Amino acid sequence: MNLTADVPRQTADRKEKLALLALPFWVYVLGVLALPLAILALYSFWEAGFFTVTRNITAANYAEVLGSPLYLTLIAKSLAVGAIAAACMTVLAFVLAYAITFRLGRFGKPVLFAIALSLLASYIVRVYAWGTILGTNGIVNSTLMSLHIVDKPIGFLFYGYFAIVVTLVYVYLPIATLVIYGGLQDIDPRIVEAAQDLGAGRVRRMLQITVPLAMPAMKAAFALTFVLATTDYITPQLVGGISGQMVGSVIKDQFGGAANLPLGAALAFVAVGSVFVALGCFGLLQKGVAAMIPATASRFRHLMAGARGIPNGKNLLTGTRTSLFRRFPIVQIASVLILIFLAAPLLVLIAFSFNSSPVPSLPFTGFTGHWYASIIQTTGFDAALGNSLILMGASVVGGLALGVPTAFVLVRSRRRRLTSAALTPAVYAPVAVPGVMIGIALLTAAAFLNLEVGLAASALAHILIATPYIVLVLRSRLLSMDIRIEEAARDLGASQLKVFFDMTLTLLKPSLIAAALLAAAVSLDELLVTNFTIGTGTTLPVWVLGQIRRGLTPGINALAVMLLVASLLIIGGVAVLLRGSLVNALRGSKR
Repeated sequence: MNLTADVPRQTADRKEKLALLALPFWVYVLGVLALPLAILALYSFWEAGFFTVTRNITAANYAEVLGSPLYLTLIAKSLAVGAIAAACMTVLAFVLAYAITFRLGRFGKPVLFAIALSLLASYIVRVYAWGTILGTNGIVNSTLMSLHIVDKPIGFLFYGYFAIVVTLVYVYLPIATLVIYGGLQDIDPRIVEAAQDLGAGRVRRMLQITVPLAMPAMKAAFALTFVLATTDYITPQLVGGISGQMVGSVIKDQFGGAANLPLGAALAFVAVGSVFVALGCFGLLQKGVAAMIPATASRFRHLMAGARGIPNGKNLLTGTRTSLFRRFPIVQIASVLILIFLAAPLLVLIAFSFNSSPVPSLPFTGFTGHWYASIIQTTGFDAALGNSLILMGASVVGGLALGVPTAFVLVRSRRRRLTSAALTPAVYAPVAVPGVMIGIALLTAAAFLNLEVGLAASALAHILIATPYIVLVLRSRLLSMDIRIEEAARDLGASQLKVFFDMTLTLLKPSLIAAALLAAAVSLDELLVTNFTIGTGTTLPVWVLGQIRRGLTPGINALAVMLLVASLLIIGGVAVLLRGSLVNALRGSKR
């Protein structure tokens, strides 16, 4: 009996059976995402009655959407707003990520940590923050009126597309920065240093080396933020007003007060289809722009060379002035300004949470802490917090149950490339599909199946949304683990279960903790889908949304500060746990 030949065969058999571990995830995605989307598509071909749906097949809903100048204009405006916001985010995120990677040195990691931390501040709170800055009684208008620059508040600052773009950029800029930062990590700094040694200036290095190498990450950041910004329906409702409507808000209204589910479903599919068509057009446009970059850089280089050749040395591009220009820390200063843009709204929230004035605006009338007690005692807060904690627990448990085996399949399946090609799109589908689509699909599926929406439906949605983040964290860790250590333990007689629990889980413990906390953070902040699935109940973000609709109050500022402090405490606890895990791992290796 050839025992040596049996080992590879047993390993191959284990990898073959490993693919079965992804079966629960497949069933879950098909049942909670694919099936509701199919039902939503079916609804788009049915007729709408008076608060009813008649199951007669018709294309009238699509004809109404495509033949209506109102809907087409609304979709076009939404695409324009999304494109402008995504373009701004991509440029600002590139500058920030470039500075963190190449310019800020030892300050880069703290800055990256601060950007990641800003994501932990609640989405609804970050949108609300701009109300205290751009609102009728906000800092900008209060300051302008106190200086007698204007006699009355400037309305367009808060209610309109300007406020929508600014708020969308603020909300989704950290996501774009993290995506581009990840792409820049693949660039070897020695390439940039070699170009500098060969005489390439900052502009040339940026245009001909860094930008082309970072282009895949920049395209991913643009596409992701474009989809998020175009289909967002909360931001337009809160800061857009009547003059700043977008297609997401109208879709939401069709599933609310208007109660026209078939028309809303058709409008949703046309709008999302338009988003992906626009992304294809942007891709073609990007190829043309990318082809122009080398020529532009070459012209700029020749222009610089010609300018330096002007006699008497009086040109601004020569001598000491050129040296000063080259040494001027443009990227660093731009990064500081972007960080101020990210931090200022949160600082304003903190300041106004202690203002004794019942309106969150200037002037600061006095210091008080009673807003913290009043918001906790407000009717509905306890129920909202309790539901959020339940959903958070369900997201962690359900997400880990689905995400851990799926990550193993992606990394250690025998046919990894084939498995990854089929499974990866399913894993990231809940992130790629806009939240408004998932929300209305689950709501429609519940109506079709005569099921009630509420806490159970929201739990299913939260698990679906949290699982991709868990898979992402664990997949990265599994790829960095040396599987030969586990194989050696099995060769020495350890059972597969003993190896898994004593070795694999120990190595995965820090990543499991990080994945669980990330799932908890995603669940606690989720609003776009929960707003449709929670029914008559409420969660903390949904409750805050209702409070904001009643008016801006310092109590919301106090709640924002409490959420921010809670996030800091969670991060501190994670740091201690991870540090302890690393210390134990080092001690074990010394033994």
